[in-house]
Amino acid sequence: APKSGPAPTSPQMAQPAPTGESYAVQFASYTSEERAWRGWDVLQGAATDLLTGIEPNVERTELGEGKGTVFRLRTRPSGKAGAESLCNALVAQGIECLVVRSGPQMADRSASSDPATL
Repeated sequence: APKSGPAPTSPQMAQPAPTGESYAVQFASYTSEERAWRGWDVLQGAATDLLTGIEPNVERTELGEGKGTVFRLRTRPSGKAGAESLCNALVAQGIECLVVRSGPQMADRSASSDPATL
């Protein structure tokens, strides 16, 4: 359940990394895009105070021959410091996450192939 109290500062407002590298907070990997979006809905309910205004993305990743595909639920705060700040705040509320370097191939919910199933 979300904790009450003053709203935290917005981690996504941190300055971008000077190297031009992009970082993301990864919440989980799922076996389908639909499950990834459902995971986002669960996370929002668990940490509304931290995730309000945060744009989620699902990144499709091929694991290699015979290993299948995963759909990584992520968000991209500005820069590494923003990603670390958000992830640290989530971990403090008992929500696991990772700060990872991210690529350009992340889809937002509006780009889902079948929004009716979400």
